[in-house]
Amino acid sequence: MAAEQADFYNDDGSANASVFLNATADSESEHLMASMSEPSSWTSDAVVTEFGDAWYTYDFQTHTVSANSDNGWLLRAGESDSYARMRVNQFDYPSADGDVDFAIDFDVQPSGASQFTQSASFAGNIPASGGEVCFDFNGKSTTGCDTANWDLKVGVQGRSLYLRSNSGVSGDGDGGVFGPMAWNEISTYTSATTTPGGGDISTHYSADTTGGVFSDSSWYAYNLQGQHQLWPNYRVYLIDTDTTDDQSTVYALQVTSYYNDAGTSGHPRVRWVEVDLGAEQ
Repeated sequence: MAAEQADFYNDDGSANASVFLNATADSESEHLMASMSEPSSWTSDAVVTEFGDAWYTYDFQTHTVSANSDNGWLLRAGESDSYARMRVNQFDYPSADGDVDFAIDFDVQPSGASQFTQSASFAGNIPASGGEVCFDFNGKSTTGCDTANWDLKVGVQGRSLYLRSNSGVSGDGDGGVFGPMAWNEISTYTSATTTPGGGDISTHYSADTTGGVFSDSSWYAYNLQGQHQLWPNYRVYLIDTDTTDDQSTVYALQVTSYYNDAGTSGHPRVRWVEVDLGAEQ
């Protein structure tokens, strides 16, 4: 990353609303045009979801993993016509038998509904050697991960633990994830498509994708001062088109907005320049 934009964040890592709300694409263009140096290392892409690792907690003393029930997510079904609010309430790794035991609870907004009207629970076990288990929250049952109707996947592979939606690089469905949000906030939602204040969030869902630095160092903050919008931090990322070639083209990229001129969400704006690392731009 060429410009970290540390001034956009407080010492505890939370967003500095004043800086975010007063920054503009014009005021932050200097970071895109600045001289840049070769980074000490490059980050390769991997499967990225909005779940990240915010759904569990690792204990460095006992080397065990447990559920982080302080966070919740909104999940769109693979069929794209229904939704659920969910959180992980149990995750024991290793459990008493050495395997992985978990329990995830859902409030379901069925197809055609505008609010949560049903509930579902997904409890299961995965061998410590690894594996995946999938769940259909409309059918309220586990289902094959090789089928089309799964909505949430829980997986263990080596030291990696992951949740995935039936979307993007993870599945053939049209699912998606929105979050994380603190449970004391998301628990006030009665719908997965509108905020408690009536704002439309149906376009806020993200499909699983490949990524690296964009997930580790996000380009936005959400819900500043109670406004359910995405605000860019104008970070500048370096993109190497071929890390095996020292002469490959490198670009500097900056996300400047998530909205069009009419204020409609889902219209990201990105600008970039080709850079010569170590030389003046």
